[in-house]
Amino acid sequence: MDVQKLETTFAVGETVAVEFKRCGGKVEADTFETVCSFLNRFGGDIYLGVEDDGGISGVPERFIPDIIKNFISMVGNPEIISPTVYLAPEVLEYRGRKIIRIHVPPSSEVHSFKKVIYDRVDDAYSFDANIGKMQTAKSNCEYNAIGGDGGVNGGVNGGVNGGDGGVNGSENENRFNRIIQVIENDYQITITAIADKLSIPKRTVERDIATLKKQNKIRHTGSAKAGHWELL
Repeated sequence: MDVQKLETTFAVGETVAVEFKRCGGKVEADTFETVCSFLNRFGGDIYLGVEDDGGISGVPERFIPDIIKNFISMVGNPEIISPTVYLAPEVLEYRGRKIIRIHVPPSSEVHSFKKVIYDRVDDAYSFDANIGKMQTAKSNCEYNAIGGDGGVNGGVNGGVNGGDGGVNGSENENRFNRIIQVIENDYQITITAIADKLSIPKRTVERDIATLKKQNKIRHTGSAKAGHWELL
């Protein structure tokens, strides 16, 4: 991949087919969620060593061989990604730093990560316990759990409408309100910055944002780097 194409990719920011991941000495679990969502939708490219805003943090060179080896092992493990896939990470050098590009092609099968299905669309998602019914509504380039053991009303992660920590719980409502307050103070804030301000995991913020969009309380216009939030 040439430098000009990389510069354009990082300038545009994350899209339905591009995801940036900070990467230290290992691949985090949310990378495999993204792999799963790309497989289940249109495919895409994951860049390890790139910040959410397109800034280049790089991957420590001494860790790269083990990162690639472990990644290939994980996506080939049916307990992790099912059905399994073979993906070949590519090491690139950009502005004096090493980054890793993982190209994920679209799949004709429905894949799960640790028995949870993830889907990715440009403006929305919906949940469905039936693997054969991957229905989508409205979101914002986010991957979202749409099923798994226990389905919508229980599920691996507590589900959407029930279980511990469901979206109808007071704890979640309080968190939703805090997210809205943060957005009110900075309409160009990134999801990573929201997570940092509230001291909660980025994946939790991503799922809460998706729920707020589904409830037509907020929306995001433009790219992850240069876009802005709107309260509805």
